Amino acid sequence: MIRGALGLRRGALLMAVAISMALAIGCAAPERVASKRVNPPAPLPAFQLVAEGNRPFQLSDLKGHVVVVYVGYTHCPDICPLTMGHLAAAHQQLPDVLKDDVKVVMITADPARDTPELMSQYVHYFDPSFIGVSGSTEQVLAALREWGISPECSTPNADGGYTVTHPATSYVLNRDGLLRLQMPHALEPEQIARDLKSVANERKR
Repeated sequence: MIRGALGLRRGALLMAVAISMALAIGCAAPERVASKRVNPPAPLPAFQLVAEGNRPFQLSDLKGHVVVVYVGYTHCPDICPLTMGHLAAAHQQLPDVLKDDVKVVMITADPARDTPELMSQYVHYFDPSFIGVSGSTEQVLAALREWGISPECSTPNADGGYTVTHPATSYVLNRDGLLRLQMPHALEPEQIARDLKSVANERKR
């Protein structure tokens, strides 16, 4: 009986040591984030649209960076400017070593009004490093459909103005170009910055 008890104690001790070693080499739980984490990170359909100067743009151009993709439009009266302002404030809160690693891309949900030049002017108002993307109506709507996004326009008012539906989340891609987080627009800049740092540092652990 004594030998059996000693054997059980020795086995428990070895198990405890194994668990401690596993945690020491990086098996700890991932950092908590305010956004919805996508596990495992998922590939997204590719597209080619147009950036400033009629330059072809595709997300694969930014592989190696953490990329925030926001779908909105320049005539949006509330959510878009608020969200872009929060993204700009969050970007400024990132450590200097990470600022160049994190790219923010805004894709228009209103290609009929948002030219590539207008998109560029709009995003640069918030941060000169942000990228605005548009294209022909057919190009943009086809690209968004691949992502499961189908913008809808309201009935124009007397002045011809209208609103456009767009997603309530932004998409955060990791350095491999895979969807890592779905980020609600209600997050504060501090929460956004923390979540982006979490994704940016994943490969450095």
